[in-house]
Amino acid sequence: MKSTTKKSFALFLAIIAIFSFASCGKEEIPEGSLWENALYTEDTDFVQGEKHLGMLITAEDKTVVFNIYSDAETVGEALMENGLVEGTEGQFGLYISHVNGIKAVYEEDGAYWGFLDRDGNFMSTGVDMTELHDGDVYELRYTKA
Repeated sequence: MKSTTKKSFALFLAIIAIFSFASCGKEEIPEGSLWENALYTEDTDFVQGEKHLGMLITAEDKTVVFNIYSDAETVGEALMENGLVEGTEGQFGLYISHVNGIKAVYEEDGAYWGFLDRDGNFMSTGVDMTELHDGDVYELRYTKA
């Protein structure tokens, strides 16, 4: 191979390597996925206080972990102060319709957001009635009925 050809080939390989590494950093979200409208698709930290809350958000086959540091009194307050949940107040507390931008409204799509403890058991209280303690870990799971 001539010197110029070798240099061109080496440059070509370097460019391919750069583009390969650049595309490895972010996961592609398939069109039509629940995650298509998500605010965050990667693990994220929110620091606004002292108490640590680990919150897993699970939909389809994907889970994102939020490490939330807050001085909020309840899990719901910590989630709302960071814009991670939306919903309406009902007779049993906050009915969550959106988590991380992902919608689940039972009357519309037969899905809801299940609130689970660190062992995967459904909680008997809602996020707005669950006291926040340092080190708590919970999950909000998109659940199709």
